Amino acid sequence: MPRKNAFLPATIECLGSVPGVRKLDDPETTGLSIELIRSDRRRWIYRRRIPATNVIVTIRGGFFPAVSICDARQWATTLNAQVEAGIDPRAAEREARAILPMTVGRAHGLYMIAVHEGRASGVNRPNKPRTIQDKIYIYESDIAPALADKLIHEVTEADLVTLVLNKGKRAKIRANRLAAELNVFFGWSASLRGLEVGLPENPARRLSDLRFPETPRSRKLSLDEIGWFLRAVALEPLQFRRGWLLWLLTAVRRNELTEGRSSEVEQGVWTIPPERSKNGVEHVIALGPWASARRLRDG
Repeated sequence: MPRKNAFLPATIECLGSVPGVRKLDDPETTGLSIELIRSDRRRWIYRRRIPATNVIVTIRGGFFPAVSICDARQWATTLNAQVEAGIDPRAAEREARAILPMTVGRAHGLYMIAVHEGRASGVNRPNKPRTIQDKIYIYESDIAPALADKLIHEVTEADLVTLVLNKGKRAKIRANRLAAELNVFFGWSASLRGLEVGLPENPARRLSDLRFPETPRSRKLSLDEIGWFLRAVALEPLQFRRGWLLWLLTAVRRNELTEGRSSEVEQGVWTIPPERSKNGVEHVIALGPWASARRLRDG
């Protein structure tokens, strides 16, 4: 028997390395494929014809690796059972959505799908992992406990003002972040991008008026702190020691260093591209002799 192509995480990560190949079919699950939609975005897709009809069911799923191969196969297996029974899964899903109430929790789930796909703002580009993590944290810690089960159409400006003011009593900077995220989330829900939610207006649009004053942070290590750091680093294995020292010398953010590539260094100058910097601006660092000798990972 011919050997099936390996359908493994490493294979999926390499999708796009061969010119013209942007799609892989799962050899074990009928109808399941993974498609390369951007240079770093691989999305699951299900496509299959309903038996004895001309109806072709096409459903786009989540993104790899957030949705693993195992998860995608379970998803496709459920769809296969419906298709083989002559049921169009899309119709069943539409009926289920019509029955379910549009709570804040459900609306936020739709919003996060749009966030992952880069459809949550007019910019139409994927959010960085750090931004997505912040959104999830704000929702789970500050929004969900108070509003998750409430119908989104019943949320008032007063509800949101109370939420932000209560947060401001404990953490003023986080209250500002909460107000900004509420405005983005409810703004999306009231826009054409969030048409499925169907919110008539954004109750969070005036929350910026509640902004608490912020003092710019100024933080640097004292000589004593640098000494403590070096003594601690000296106990680490060689590769970790080099990484920690390079972090100290360059003063970059941790993920900027750990995700760095040797291709970003040229003639002793390290250029962090905009897509990897927090503020989206290219960051140029002149490396000294010691730092230049410690290569970043090949990429």
